[in-house]
Amino acid sequence: MAKIAGKDCSVDIGGSEIVGFASWSLNTNADAIDVTDFAGNGEKAFVAGCTEWNGSIEGSAGDQAADLFIGAGGLRPGATATLKLYVNATKFYTGSAIITSIVPTVGVADAVTWSVSFQGTGALTYPA
Repeated sequence: MAKIAGKDCSVDIGGSEIVGFASWSLNTNADAIDVTDFAGNGEKAFVAGCTEWNGSIEGSAGDQAADLFIGAGGLRPGATATLKLYVNATKFYTGSAIITSIVPTVGVADAVTWSVSFQGTGALTYPA
């Protein structure tokens, strides 16, 4: 089976591919609800509960990120945007997410970097 190279991945926020992001992470979780009762003979039992997803995007995206996050009408923490997180040119996760934090990091001898955290709201669509 062929491996997937990270260099082929990308990020789309609100319908625009954001050039310069260098990494993204995605966490998908499900609650496990304890339904243990006396009939279980001391063995715990669980049923699947609600699911959630969240993650972050990081990199040295330049003017495009500055326009997106600090420009007039840009995204702010609390804003909702549609995200597409590509694992290659044709396969991607997509869903609506709330931007929970935006952290620009600036150093005089370094490129400006951005770290954006998000919390999914509603269903996450998985690559087919």
